Amino acid sequence: MASVVTPPSGWMTQGIETTARLAGAAALTHLVTRAITLGALLVASQGRGGLGTAIERWDGRWYRSIAEHGYPDALPRQAGGDVVTNEAAFFPLYPWSVRPFVTLGVPFWLVAVVVGLVVSTAAAVVIALTVREYATARAAFFVSAAWSVFPTAAVLSTAYAEGLFTLFAAATLYAVLRRQWWAAGVCCALAGFTRPTGVILVAAVAVAAAQAIVTRRDVRSLVAVALGSLGVTGAIAHAGLRTGELDAWFVTQREGWQVRFDGGYTFWRWAAGATSEPRGMLAPALAVAVVGLIVLTVLALVARPPLPVATYLVLGMLLALGQGGAFYLSMVRFALPIFPVLLPLGVLLARLRTGLAVAAVGAACVVSALVGVYYFTVPTAASP
Repeated sequence: MASVVTPPSGWMTQGIETTARLAGAAALTHLVTRAITLGALLVASQGRGGLGTAIERWDGRWYRSIAEHGYPDALPRQAGGDVVTNEAAFFPLYPWSVRPFVTLGVPFWLVAVVVGLVVSTAAAVVIALTVREYATARAAFFVSAAWSVFPTAAVLSTAYAEGLFTLFAAATLYAVLRRQWWAAGVCCALAGFTRPTGVILVAAVAVAAAQAIVTRRDVRSLVAVALGSLGVTGAIAHAGLRTGELDAWFVTQREGWQVRFDGGYTFWRWAAGATSEPRGMLAPALAVAVVGLIVLTVLALVARPPLPVATYLVLGMLLALGQGGAFYLSMVRFALPIFPVLLPLGVLLARLRTGLAVAAVGAACVVSALVGVYYFTVPTAASP
């Protein structure tokens, strides 16, 4: 890939060639995007409950419940026996990471902002370092920047687990590409203990391990698969042991949250106006975003990234864009952690003059912040 990308000369090309400068540029850029997003949320939330209310909206209220009261001891059910929405659907690592501070009396929303800022900044850095393994430093920087201004990147500043998951996902791929199997296994397990999509990361690690065994007879790679598998299985087991029902997580997902995979049928049926649910401008905007993600996926694969990265990309986008049930409108958010899809944008921006590339990132940041304002401060907005 690096041989394909020929960045123009200039201060940025020279300035981010070293690991430290690349990491610093990615971190600084991300911090600027977070400041803009939080500033927009602060202004827009006035008269609508304030910034704390915006930060805790949607998934945030469930994470706050877990941080303050823990998980339920039994699954809540309707009179007919079906499980209703409850905290058992949420994996533990994120709420457990904020709980100690909440226990000390720090407001949940403030902890969420700080933790989100720390982990997402670290994620932006690790994304840049990971992409640098198979692209130029300049392209890697712009992939990280594009991730920071992703349309749904506002969740990185609110009480959502995407930032934490992306950090460990990127760290897993970085360790895999550098054949650091113990680190890859630990990071994969932590990602799996954060979100159920960690299962696709296990698949990527398994592909890397198989590749290492076939090409180099490196059986040590199996350590990463064994360790990595503990995250998702451990989170699911935790829900089962806590409630006394081993299938608690699966039942909650199916009956309570009505989550299912339908290949995107529900979304496209809604976008085409075949349902009675409200659409407005949200339908064409999301349709354009989804089509764009599909095109980017194809272009990213054409660039022939390393096989573990391609595995994570393909499975991640299939899972994100194939969501049905009650969360068919959340597919763009689900795609946020699949940062390898942004490689074509990173390459394109790397080829532009620095001023033009920075202007494009800035414009995208404004759009991302406005999307966040819509989702987290407009009372009639749908869940991101």
